[in-house]
Amino acid sequence: MAVVDYNGNRVLLYNSIPSTSGVAADIVLGAAGCATGTTSQTLNNPRGVWTDGTRVLVADQLNHRVLVWNSWPTSNQQAADFVLGQANMTSNTATVSASNMYYPHAVWSNGTQIVVAEIGSHRVLVFNSWPTAN
Repeated sequence: MAVVDYNGNRVLLYNSIPSTSGVAADIVLGAAGCATGTTSQTLNNPRGVWTDGTRVLVADQLNHRVLVWNSWPTSNQQAADFVLGQANMTSNTATVSASNMYYPHAVWSNGTQIVVAEIGSHRVLVFNSWPTAN
């Protein structure tokens, strides 16, 4: 299970659905104290998350990208495997093009295709196959 903490700049991952209140997340992606800058480990107001229990996608809104983990993260602040919407992990330029994003808000997948809704450009991007690189 995955939960977005928008204002906390993080995504909480649970290996199983909690059965009581107040259970700590198993893994935290994103914010670790005062982490700053755009890297493969940081998030800036994440808005959407999708997982099939193995892979994880995060719509990282203010970095104008979607981060992709091809396997379930096993450590806090684990680096993403690659990024969609930017040329590399340190770029965060807001551009409307076929290869860039502008405020991605939601992300979904059927396991093969990836769908990203952008509020900055009022569009939906569809990747017809699972990307393997930036």
